[in-house]
Amino acid sequence: MSLARVAWLLECSPEQLAATGKLTNEDAEQCSIAAPYLAVELIRSNGWTSPPPIERGPRLEQPAPPSAPRFSATWCAARDAYLGHLMKCPDCIAHRLHNTIHCEARTVLRRGYDVLSGS
Repeated sequence: MSLARVAWLLECSPEQLAATGKLTNEDAEQCSIAAPYLAVELIRSNGWTSPPPIERGPRLEQPAPPSAPRFSATWCAARDAYLGHLMKCPDCIAHRLHNTIHCEARTVLRRGYDVLSGS
């Protein structure tokens, strides 16, 4: 248990700490459970650097699931233009459920977005 506490204070895993050889399971048993910070201070005073994360295996690019929708660049551009306009335009008030106010530019952008969305 003490090894896990010291590893937590050093911001690494117990396996990483054991792999460095700075603190073994036997040392951890002798370390006081009430004062693991003393072991941390000693380890840091001897030039502690956090080890790199443990690689669990080869990293493979995960393909998108077949059910994931694929949007065209044209559709994404139309969506971004429409939403960007709503966020920046001082004349458009779109957050109301009823009685929304929109400028003419928003209407044109919305029509283009709807056409590409198939709505």
